[in-house]
Amino acid sequence: MLARYPLGFILTLDEPKCVPDGYVGSSLFPRLRFDPAAGFSEAAAGGVAVAVVGTCVRTDADAAPENSSRWLADALATSETLLFSRLADLCGRYVVIYRAGGRIHAVGDAACVRSIAYAGDEGVVASHARLVQDNRAATHRTFTYPTARGYPGDATPWAGTHLLTPNLVLDVQTGALRRFYPLEALRPMAVREAADHVLHRASTALRNFLKYGRTIVLGLTAGLDSRCALAVARYANVRLGTLTFLEDASSAVDSDVARLIARRTSTPHDVIDVNDVDASALDSQFRHSAYHMAFRRFTAEMIGRGRPWQVFLSSNLLEIGRTFYAGHGAIETLEDVTGVYMRTLVRHQAKLSDEKLALYEDRARVAFGDYLEKTCFWPATKFVEAGDLLYWEHRMPAWHSQAIMNRDQAMDTFIPFNSRSIFDAMLSVEQAKRRKGAIQLRLIKRLLPELSDVPINPKTFAPLLVTPG
Repeated sequence: MLARYPLGFILTLDEPKCVPDGYVGSSLFPRLRFDPAAGFSEAAAGGVAVAVVGTCVRTDADAAPENSSRWLADALATSETLLFSRLADLCGRYVVIYRAGGRIHAVGDAACVRSIAYAGDEGVVASHARLVQDNRAATHRTFTYPTARGYPGDATPWAGTHLLTPNLVLDVQTGALRRFYPLEALRPMAVREAADHVLHRASTALRNFLKYGRTIVLGLTAGLDSRCALAVARYANVRLGTLTFLEDASSAVDSDVARLIARRTSTPHDVIDVNDVDASALDSQFRHSAYHMAFRRFTAEMIGRGRPWQVFLSSNLLEIGRTFYAGHGAIETLEDVTGVYMRTLVRHQAKLSDEKLALYEDRARVAFGDYLEKTCFWPATKFVEAGDLLYWEHRMPAWHSQAIMNRDQAMDTFIPFNSRSIFDAMLSVEQAKRRKGAIQLRLIKRLLPELSDVPINPKTFAPLLVTPG
């Protein structure tokens, strides 16, 4: 039997209607409950209180993870501005709950990889949208949407239940949102300076994360970002195991390239074939805790193997600095945003009828209209290019955070690049160089020179190049 809401939390203003089995309470926030397996720390200072649910480490200095809440509470006792400044230096997958001046607020990690859902008019905040729904006063209208790339705006399947957007803080009592980043122009950086910053911050985060004492495995593919994570691990003097899972024809190329990378770098590597794994027996439980059905077969296989690793080390968030929406042209209006979403949706849902597409486009336009207004999106694009900000603030919580929640049944996720300080540096490099992956390529060339001739994301790959083993 799987956990209903693994690694999650629930915060309510009134007594909760539904608290998952195994959740425990906080001493500083009486109606905050959480899965202890997620990680937790709390601290009070000068009349304020801070609780951190999840894994949370500093990127600017070697420090024990359990000290993060103390570090934040000391900042909040001085000012909320200092709190936000320190949040930029943190990395992990977490939610921060804080109380000051009688108000309770919630804010997520840099990309809201720890999904945070809320019903703003009812004072309910939780890790899972369905857990919010379980604790609302009444049943609410639901609608289904192709979730290959997430719901539009901050929508979820339940009307009135929304996802918290990165770079915004939620007032739990009123449901009001407030943007705290970006509020000023980024200082331009050369590729070398940005790469050095990313390397220092990510390697510090990785070393600090190891202090949790959990077993870690890196997901290794044929792509640029996972070998960049491997480069960071080498710089940090951290020896990691790696894995690649076979799920379709394209992942077979991933597997062949990953074998060569592992061989060249003397890195332990496993290939997990999930093509014949039957996850159907777990589907109803997957659907209860998440509405995105990614990683089902991989998760079922890991459960069947007795959960050999506790943490999956991922590198996806480096995409935020890669200008992936640049090909859509200028993004200046609601119609532009809706168009980006629908073109992405159509590309991954080719069998939709014209009638369905028209329905989804209408819903997307309404959802994004509300989203762009309440997140103060357009003013923020004076400081961060609109396509980069949309990819960061919509794509990551709507797709990425939801996709990995099924994997929570088998293991947690840690991304050593999930820090606002790191995203700041990457986005400070001129767009043409970011689009070519200049930061990642510099790190790989410097730290993994033995991979100089290994292709990145080839469509085909000659297996004879791979030494058996």
